[in-house]
Amino acid sequence: MPGRVLALVLALLAWALPAAADGLMLPPDRRQAILRTIDDACPECRRTGFVLCGGPRVGSGPAFATGALQGSPRRGYLVGFTMSGAEFRNIVRGTQMTPLLAGLERRFARARLIVLEDGFARVRVLDQSPLVAVAVPPPLHACVADPGKPWGCCAGPGCVAECCEKRLGSPAIRLDWVDAETREAVRFEFSHASGQSRLVRQAGNRRTTYSCATDRRYGLD
Repeated sequence: MPGRVLALVLALLAWALPAAADGLMLPPDRRQAILRTIDDACPECRRTGFVLCGGPRVGSGPAFATGALQGSPRRGYLVGFTMSGAEFRNIVRGTQMTPLLAGLERRFARARLIVLEDGFARVRVLDQSPLVAVAVPPPLHACVADPGKPWGCCAGPGCVAECCEKRLGSPAIRLDWVDAETREAVRFEFSHASGQSRLVRQAGNRRTTYSCATDRRYGLD
């Protein structure tokens, strides 16, 4: 019995605490000022971590500083991490539709948006919560509720008894902010599929698209 209790406690701790984050390296001369600004405006942000967004060559480590700033004027964004694609799929599979949609909206509404600009000389944390829209097609939800069916197209033998989004529809989650200072609309589009999430920044007809990685939680180094 004590062994089972210990295992349960360890499992609860693993669920409650964020997993170790891959580091995003900031310019050394700006690192302390950026971290201080973020910590002052959002004390929990660095604990929960971030989604990695940027240009085609952005990545963790030093590739963040060289690939994060895009568009004109050049700006970068950090979106608060909510969940990975794998966690999203597990939640959708195991939750009934009504609590599923409300729960996803509630979790994604906690995400904060951080703006990096002026060559990392300036950082801002928007104080507004995003407007969240969540859609999960009922046919897809009904299909993936069966744990025996793979979630994918031609993911099983003969391409049968599976949950293919091309046929059943794809889930969609959108987070919308308006940056009052720049008057730009910023939309983060979360996808559980690897490489499909993106952030779009728009002012009038000027539009900049950032690729985003939601496979894991990223931290700041």
